[in-house]
Amino acid sequence: MKRNKHKQNDVTLIGFYRPDNGTMIWRLSFLKGRLESKGYTVALLTGENKMKTIFEEIEKSKKVIFCRPSLGNICRDVMRFCIDKGIPFAIDIDDAMFHDEVFEDGCFLSRIVSHDKVKQGYKDYADCYLYADRMIVSTAKIKELLWEKYNKEAIVVPNVIPSSLCNKKQNSNAGGLKLLYASGTATHLFDLSTIYLDLLAFLQRHSDVTLTILGNSINKRHFLSASDRVTNIPLVSFNEMLKIYSEHNLLLVPLSSNSFNDAKSNIKYIEAGAVGTATLAKECAEFRAAITDGTNGFLYNENFEEKLEEIYNNRSNLARIGENAHADVVKNHSTQCELNKELLDWLNQEAV
Repeated sequence: MKRNKHKQNDVTLIGFYRPDNGTMIWRLSFLKGRLESKGYTVALLTGENKMKTIFEEIEKSKKVIFCRPSLGNICRDVMRFCIDKGIPFAIDIDDAMFHDEVFEDGCFLSRIVSHDKVKQGYKDYADCYLYADRMIVSTAKIKELLWEKYNKEAIVVPNVIPSSLCNKKQNSNAGGLKLLYASGTATHLFDLSTIYLDLLAFLQRHSDVTLTILGNSINKRHFLSASDRVTNIPLVSFNEMLKIYSEHNLLLVPLSSNSFNDAKSNIKYIEAGAVGTATLAKECAEFRAAITDGTNGFLYNENFEEKLEEIYNNRSNLARIGENAHADVVKNHSTQCELNKELLDWLNQEAV
């Protein structure tokens, strides 16, 4: 690997997040650990670093990676600094910084701000793409869309979870079924609406079924006569979230059918599988690639209630399927996985 003798950092990773944020734990920490294991000198900067420190570290860097940036004023200022100094940078994006598909119901920001504001905001984001030397994405579909819309090259680095967090818990399946919906924010209301009536009917039909909603934006009172078996839990830290996953038998991942969700990462399957909890997900691209129905999880298309009823009637299988999901996550979706060679090739390229 070639070294730049005038630089002290081969790469600086920047994520404007708190250290306990999931992105810091399962994205930036993975990149830092993997790169350092290959002999790269890596600086990791977070939202807790002062601007002076950030600029000093960037000046010492051969390359910079912005991980899941919000592209607010501070982030844009730092990107401008890279441009002014001639330091190549990559922007690592996921569904939280997607582009045109944001207008579709159920997508990030679609129910938070006006259409015009979203359109202007994502135009600014696209402008930043043009300055990036590379894009880094978590799914093949995002890579495809970036090329179609912006002729922008992207490197796929799938989401993974730290191996140290892959601690399988034994869930009891006796006497009932404990369901978890872990996307209880306003941006997922449309996704939940696609299964709401079926889920409500299922809860009303089976008095030994409970539902936990992680997030307060979807209130349990909407589940009418079954609301006494529905619990809202406020958003929690990443580690506490995994503990909540482990206390349930089945994670529900309903998604509406659109290109945005076909580009979405299967991180919910990864999080649940890390603690041995089975997942029932809409058959979108990344979930379809990760899950073999009935083996390491469950998939549905238009048959959500039928599939849920089948799972309820065969609860003894859930422990085995959770174990299979755990083994799959450790092997294929954890930090023991190798980095994409394209990323290493980009880091080794000399700046023009």
